[in-house]
Amino acid sequence: MNRHSASGLRCFAIGLVLLGLQACSGPNETFPDVTFPASLRGLVKDAVTGVPIVGATVTSRGTTVTTTAAGVYVFVQEMTAGMTSVKVTHPGYVDSERQVDIQPFTQADFQLQPK
Repeated sequence: MNRHSASGLRCFAIGLVLLGLQACSGPNETFPDVTFPASLRGLVKDAVTGVPIVGATVTSRGTTVTTTAAGVYVFVQEMTAGMTSVKVTHPGYVDSERQVDIQPFTQADFQLQPK
């Protein structure tokens, strides 16, 4: 292979990388949409001080998780999309419950009032 042929192949390969997979498909070919599972995460804070609440329990659809030292909760299992009730409790605070529309990457933050 001469120097010009190798250079041409490199340019072709770089072009394919820059154009992505579309360069390899026909003009009418489509790729499937990427879908993400429904999920829920959030932050629980003290409504007066704004400080994250450690150890709050967050319950939805029969599953309970606990907030971290940063006040964060995450439901790690895939959830079914749609409206659901989410309840947050912690000793020393008034319980909070509301309806949340669970979709991919849903974040529902809560602020609890001290008792």
